[in-house]
Amino acid sequence: MGKRLHIARKYEVEWSDSAHFNWKISEFHDLLDALDVYYTGETWDDDFEVSKEDWQKGIDTLRSYDKLDADAQETIDNALEALEYEREEVIRIMEQFMEQSAPNWSYIECCFF
Repeated sequence: MGKRLHIARKYEVEWSDSAHFNWKISEFHDLLDALDVYYTGETWDDDFEVSKEDWQKGIDTLRSYDKLDADAQETIDNALEALEYEREEVIRIMEQFMEQSAPNWSYIECCFF
């Protein structure tokens, strides 16, 4: 079993069609922390929830990166570097995960397995 990030679309978690953030559990949590996105659990948890409101806040923070102070930019840059992704690609992936998540839930269920 790998440690790939999957997004729940129903009450049960389905296999994701993406190969994004594989084996990057703590690095993904670091990105959420850098974006000031609240999630359930601890930074090492491979199963956690993020409210859709906070998830969108993270996307919006990445979009408004140029308006952030230098410390916030550096924190985000470090998280992106650890993930080995560019900012625009992470925005696209996060938007894709939002679209794929269960439409009747107010949160996104994230599972690495």
